[in-house]
Amino acid sequence: MLSWLKEFREVNELSQDKVAQLVGIGQSGYSMIEIGERRPSVETAKKIASVLGFDWQMFYPDEPGDFDKEASGQGEDAGGDEPTGQS
Repeated sequence: MLSWLKEFREVNELSQDKVAQLVGIGQSGYSMIEIGERRPSVETAKKIASVLGFDWQMFYPDEPGDFDKEASGQGEDAGGDEPTGQS
């Protein structure tokens, strides 16, 4: 679970549904990100971070890399949200 993400959402007094609407994703998709079952794409991470007011790279604490290439579609997986492999 990404407890820090939930804390940012609650500090901003937003529901999961409202964050999802502002970001342009479904509430269930946002919920899966918040509980750690899915990792957002770079584009979605940037949108969530913008809405909630934190550095989007918090979603990728252990992954150094060229996020600008990934965000522009030049990385390996510039697609949508991806599973984290956690159960």
